[in-house]
Amino acid sequence: MKVETVNHNNLTMADIDKQRHRVKVILLNSKGQVLLCKRNGVYNFVGGHIEDGEGPLECAQREVREETGICIRLGNFRGPFYKLQCYEQNYKNLNANYFTTIQFIEGKTDAPVNVDNMQLDENEIEHVFELEYIPLEDLRRVLEENKTVARKDNKEYILNEMLHVLDQYDEYIEKSKGIDYER
Repeated sequence: MKVETVNHNNLTMADIDKQRHRVKVILLNSKGQVLLCKRNGVYNFVGGHIEDGEGPLECAQREVREETGICIRLGNFRGPFYKLQCYEQNYKNLNANYFTTIQFIEGKTDAPVNVDNMQLDENEIEHVFELEYIPLEDLRRVLEENKTVARKDNKEYILNEMLHVLDQYDEYIEKSKGIDYER
């Protein structure tokens, strides 16, 4: 797994007040489409916080179920293929320094979204939360176009991160050609 660290303020772990560990999933179907969530019109990968006692794959499984209603076996996930670590000074003006990790995982399923099985958290319920399939071949263009919406909500960094992750994903796919996993 490739690991990248962002630390613009040269913080150390001694400077950190809180840690957050997250997982995001590139969730593909056999048609080559990626299932994305949209919060207030801004695209993001499905995912969320790793809970106590949970590994990244178990978190991915739970978050996919909660946000999409789709139940996926652990064997349908592969990775993590990329990990982003960020030292964040005065995170969101909360007077606290955060250390955040995000592990990116590939998941595959043809199961349909099951709205009746979704378990959105308060933050997701509070915002307009939608799910949308985007062909992987169109995803970069769609994310670039979505920057206008994201800029209005100060969320353009999410799309920049997603575009960067897609570059990492391309490298991962190239290196893992010929390796398959459960369906």
